[in-house]
Amino acid sequence: MFLVFIDDLLYQLNDSGCGIEAFSHFISSIILADDTTLIASAPKSLQKLLDIAYEYARKWRLSYNASKSTILAYGSSNCITCPLKLGQQAVPIGTQTTFAGSLFSISSVKTLRIEKASAKAKQLFHSLYDMGLRKDGMNPLCSMKIWERIILPSAMYSVEIWGNIQAPEMEILERTQRYFVKRILGLTKTTPKEATCSLLGAVSLESYIDKLKLMFVGRLCNADIGLLHKDIFLCQLIEYMLGFSNICDTTKSLISTICKYDLSEYILNYVSNVRFPVAKMWKLIVKIKYYKKRKINGPKMSVHAQNC
Repeated sequence: MFLVFIDDLLYQLNDSGCGIEAFSHFISSIILADDTTLIASAPKSLQKLLDIAYEYARKWRLSYNASKSTILAYGSSNCITCPLKLGQQAVPIGTQTTFAGSLFSISSVKTLRIEKASAKAKQLFHSLYDMGLRKDGMNPLCSMKIWERIILPSAMYSVEIWGNIQAPEMEILERTQRYFVKRILGLTKTTPKEATCSLLGAVSLESYIDKLKLMFVGRLCNADIGLLHKDIFLCQLIEYMLGFSNICDTTKSLISTICKYDLSEYILNYVSNVRFPVAKMWKLIVKIKYYKKRKINGPKMSVHAQNC
């Protein structure tokens, strides 16, 4: 509904000529629900976009809160020396902000993202405690399903674009999963980590993230021609194959995962012949490769969940 009200604003922002160009796309704003992001290559251009948004909001009695907004300046050449304002209020300049559930920063935020994901998973787990997600609550196998289908997707949202996760950071996530398992099984804190998740046959979070990345690659390759995210991925993919060094960490991570699961032939075929398996076929291919190489924390229980 919000997009209906601000449809004309998007046209005004694009007509201002104050955005950025990426390939053949001109971008001045990104809208998701009621979150509005303005993009410009210089402070003066950004101020013009802020003025357009403010005047439109005044005309239609919409409200933007400048104090809850944040300006991120990427690159030393774009240092902002004077305050930018939304109406009469100055918009604070920050180093990081959250948009669409993802953390963005002018510096590396991988560890911070991992820590936030861990904290969110624990918070969601505790919020479901009274529903039986605890020792002597519901069947542990049912609890594990809730962990895999509700808690993890929420806590690990957008993990596909986080780039390569190093071993210490991955250990933070694995420790979070062990924290969950220990509490639903009533294990002590001193229970060896090798035995903790093996009792439920839980898949390692490294394998879980790998599967999400593989499915993300499928969505990128099967996206419609001309979409910006597909153009960016294809360009990065070709540059990587040609040996360029300025490849973003996200693309390197996706390619590394593809090679890890012996799926590089599909990427090579996509680049050379622009052919890629359709969504259902790719899902089946990933499923087969994933079950062959996934890391399982011990043998899975042969107990069926009952009375869930």
